[in-house]
Amino acid sequence: MVTKEIAIKEIKDFAIQCKLNGLTFSKIFFFGSTLHSKANENSDIDVLLFSDQFTNNIFENTKLYAKPLWKFYNLDVKAYPTAMYEFGNLLIDEVKKNGLEIKID
Repeated sequence: MVTKEIAIKEIKDFAIQCKLNGLTFSKIFFFGSTLHSKANENSDIDVLLFSDQFTNNIFENTKLYAKPLWKFYNLDVKAYPTAMYEFGNLLIDEVKKNGLEIKID
């Protein structure tokens, strides 16, 4: 089972790999059962990404992070354009309230 600390390291490592592939993020959030120590052996690591490079096209967004993601099979990624951070939706608002923002140096 993945701990919160291991999950945060995986998220950071994934973000670094994305950056090496030309994709940068304006905000990264960790949320879900692993964050709140309610994970089981089937739980994944829920990640919410915001980038100026993302659009409203889910498939095009996925292409931008697909290559680095294959190394991080535990991550369940949701990707949004940066503008959606302020606009929000049910998921984004919940994650902003109960998730953990991950800072990348």
